Amino acid sequence: MVNMTGGALLAESLIALGVDRVFNVSSTGQSGFYDALMARPELALVAAVQEGQAVSMAQGYELATGEPALAMVPSIGIPQALSNLYNAYKDGSAVVLITDGANANDPDGFQHMVGTMDVVDKFTKWCAEALTPEDIPGLVNQAFDIATKFPRGPVYVRITSSALGSRSTSDKDLALHLQSAPSPAVECSIDLDQVAGLLVESELPLINVGPEISRSGMNADLVELSELLGIPVTQGLSVTADFPFQHPLFAGFYYVGYPRIVKHIDGFVNLGARLPGATSVTTPLSDGVVTIDWPLAGHRQNLGSGRSVLAELVESIRSTTKTAELEAIRQRRVRVVESFRMPAQKRRQQEAMQGWDQAPLYTERLYHDLDQLLDDDAS
Repeated sequence: MVNMTGGALLAESLIALGVDRVFNVSSTGQSGFYDALMARPELALVAAVQEGQAVSMAQGYELATGEPALAMVPSIGIPQALSNLYNAYKDGSAVVLITDGANANDPDGFQHMVGTMDVVDKFTKWCAEALTPEDIPGLVNQAFDIATKFPRGPVYVRITSSALGSRSTSDKDLALHLQSAPSPAVECSIDLDQVAGLLVESELPLINVGPEISRSGMNADLVELSELLGIPVTQGLSVTADFPFQHPLFAGFYYVGYPRIVKHIDGFVNLGARLPGATSVTTPLSDGVVTIDWPLAGHRQNLGSGRSVLAELVESIRSTTKTAELEAIRQRRVRVVESFRMPAQKRRQQEAMQGWDQAPLYTERLYHDLDQLLDDDAS
């Protein structure tokens, strides 16, 4: 690290962490970083014309790939970035935002603003400032670590102009810097046997799902679990569709919506979703409903078998419950779900028919026609 500029340390840190692109709005304050990119073609710069767009592009990349994404913009553009940073925060997207920053001896300098950290703190999980080149690797490592821990969300690192442009005097190896200050690991406190018992023994349990299902690639395991026991599934607040909306066991949207079946359940398992709060527009759980809140993140796989925790749950249920009993449970619950689903479907069809041949095209007609034309797995 001796004689490396802060910009070079930033570039090397990003490459070491597996980052291959930076969504960027250019500025003179980032020139130390740009200089470093000239000798590092493996790190691509994706240009945006406005700070909010850079953050939005980074979030789109994170949603499409499941990997954390980096946006780097000038600090004077922070107000422009905040609207889409808010979206990333509410969607639980792991976006790392980096800006240049004013030096300590000139906090209100040209194209800088006082109080940037206080403003951005309201829209992120964590904020930090690098004052020297030596600060950069450890803080960048910590930023990516915190952004991807449950609940995922955006983080912010401000690097002063002097830190980006000046040279390091440390002889510490870069790899050692990247090991600094890891965030605490998320411990798994869920007993699979307890979850299995609730899902098997309840008269009518409900599974509510959120984005961690899709982020973890457990969608197929979720469908298998639901179909094994005839368990209705609701969609919690999420930027992704975590359970097929056309599936016969899909029971509606829980968090923003009023699934009627919620009033009749006696067990509730929340998988990778935020539980509704006091201001949520949804049906509250009745008193006495046994509830398990399972974040999923941090313990998505059984490290011994390499399988997802939901696959382990399905295997546990199959191994401890007789096939005939499982089938009896499934059939009974499916009949209950059908008693809610079919009348609701009929009501929606009747409402849609009222304006089916309207001009301009009725929304329900548009959705219906698109559904007929698109592939079954289109999203």
